Amino acid sequence: MNNLHLIFEQLETLQPVGRLLPLQIQDLLENLPRLTEKELVSSGHRDSLCPICLTPYLALLAEEESALAMESPAHPVEELGVTKLSQSWQCGHLFCRRDISRWIQTGKDSCPICRRVMVTATPTSSDPEITEFESNERIMTDLRAAFPPDEDDRQGFSGMYS
Repeated sequence: MNNLHLIFEQLETLQPVGRLLPLQIQDLLENLPRLTEKELVSSGHRDSLCPICLTPYLALLAEEESALAMESPAHPVEELGVTKLSQSWQCGHLFCRRDISRWIQTGKDSCPICRRVMVTATPTSSDPEITEFESNERIMTDLRAAFPPDEDDRQGFSGMYS
């Protein structure tokens, strides 16, 4: 029984705090605005750089414009250009869409500069089975990440009978 209590304590430490659910990730990515050169200049960021990759915003806009003119751009169109965390509860920091998209896709729920939360409170489900399923799914994902499956036992042996 004591071992079971220890396992539950370990499970609690595995559950990450400040992680986004898949629906929140999708919603955040879909609602990132595309800034134009005019919006960038009028907000005083004409000569500013992306704080993550240090690429000038105007160069990112030029890359986006040339990629949109191509039939098959080198990068996904959703990751091109400049965006702003512009919702009323967000901080307003600017980033290139590629870097902030990757940040969000890793499940992080805060701005990489100021750590202000990018999402509103997690929506609660009225259906307890769905909430329990999401919770269980999250625990299983964390367990798989923390304890990856061992390689096949047979690889540890060599010889004629292995």
